[in-house]
Amino acid sequence: MIVDRHSAHRSKTVRAWLADHKDEIELRFLPSHSPEPNPDELVNSDLKRSLPHTQRARTQSELAVETRRFFHCRQRQPHVITGYFKAPHVRYILDERTQCASDQYDQPDGSRCQAHLTSQRGAS
Repeated sequence: MIVDRHSAHRSKTVRAWLADHKDEIELRFLPSHSPEPNPDELVNSDLKRSLPHTQRARTQSELAVETRRFFHCRQRQPHVITGYFKAPHVRYILDERTQCASDQYDQPDGSRCQAHLTSQRGAS
């Protein structure tokens, strides 16, 4: 799973859970302070554009209702979801050949992911 470097993704609880499930899931971290390669930012932008502009939510519960409405609508629009991953700066997610381009997938311990190491060996 590709995630940003939010503290929640690096917490002790998450690291413990990942250790227990290392054969099932592995995290790849995006570079710090780089929202461009993060498709979540495209979803957030879409959500903000979709919220009503004439009558903004005045409470947290009103905002939650509007947010749920947005995501329920998007569930019925797979072409929009797929479109999030077609933008040039997030295309790497769909392109298996460039799974780990340059330093974008450095691990929290500073190591590189296996696919990047393999591609570097093949290029030498």
